[in-house]
Amino acid sequence: MISKELCRQIYTCYDQIERCDKLISDMNEAIEKSGSSDLLDAFGSRKGLELGIPSGNNSHRIVNVSPEMAIKVILEHKEFNQRELTRLNGHAQIQIS
Repeated sequence: MISKELCRQIYTCYDQIERCDKLISDMNEAIEKSGSSDLLDAFGSRKGLELGIPSGNNSHRIVNVSPEMAIKVILEHKEFNQRELTRLNGHAQIQIS
């Protein structure tokens, strides 16, 4: 039987890969519609991209990250999770046998 923790880790990888695909798709759609990769916020305004770390009272973030840089980070994150998923699948095969 596969452990609950391993299942959680596998799910997290799949979830992150899907989120990366969705974000890239949304960015490409924004570029096609408006010529800008800025995504709409909850109020319908276009905002520059942000990269942040939610820690402490004042989370750390940088704003107006270039779309090209953001796509590189997203794709790298997706590749990392795909490699991790391959590794975790190996562990799952061992736990099953």
